[in-house]
Order: sequence, then structure tokens, then C-alpha cells
Amino acid sequence: MTRDSSPESAIIPYESLNDRQMAITGECFPEHLLVLCDRCYWSCTCFNTRGLISICPVCLVETSEIPVTIDEISKIDYDKLHGLTISFARELPLR
Repeated sequence: MTRDSSPESAIIPYESLNDRQMAITGECFPEHLLVLCDRCYWSCTCFNTRGLISICPVCLVETSEIPVTIDEISKIDYDKLHGLTISFARELPLR
């Protein structure tokens, strides 16, 4: 792997579904949030930001919020060797 090549450099940007929807109707799809406790790794997905959980119900510390758009998916894995791993991907829209 050369100095200038990294996994991030392989990401090809494309127009998101939200950008397309905004151009067509002037509206956006609702944003979903992945809520994560940085201490105990408790997590949840919020589909409605009203009543959003900002304090971890397990250890009572402030949570982190990671926005996830309608065309993104997230996968959470945990094992004793690597700990918590969150991976994000974009689903390709149907054509």
C-alpha cells in the first residue's frame, strides 16, 4: 500500500437519495440516528428525533449521535479480541 492510498481513497462519491429528493420536491427524507454510549457501548437506532435518548440508560453518561441517511446501512459487531466495530455502507438505489 503506497503512502497516498488508503481505504478512504477508494470511496467514490455519488449523489445521495436525499440530494435527488431535494432536487425533485424540495424536501428531504427523515434522518435516522445511531445513538451510541462511548463507555458501555449500549446503542439504539432512532427513527424519530422527538424524545431522542441523550443519556445512556445503562451507565448514565451522555451518548454520541451518528446520523445515518436513508441510503446508508450500519452494522455493529462486538468480539473480545477487537471490541466494538461499526461499519457503514451505502445501498445502491434500485434502477
